[in-house]
Amino acid sequence: MIHFRKGDIACSVESKRLVSAWVSSVVLKHKKTLGDICVVSCSDEYLLTVNIEHLGHDYYTDIITFDYSEGNGISGDLLISFERVKEN
Repeated sequence: MIHFRKGDIACSVESKRLVSAWVSSVVLKHKKTLGDICVVSCSDEYLLTVNIEHLGHDYYTDIITFDYSEGNGISGDLLISFERVKEN
């Protein structure tokens, strides 16, 4: 299942159903099973803090992923700076 969560800013994904359907179709196309995927909306500063604390990278980025997949199942967290995505 795909979850959309607020990190430190509101989630600005307008069509969560379409995004969920697309992600599900990609997972199935690759003959995997969909586990839990969490899309977390973040500001630049929030994601920079995560980047420094967890990855040791002191720079801005648009997305950080944490893979929790096991076996054939796809699971993980996608932390997205919507500010940075918009700018890019």
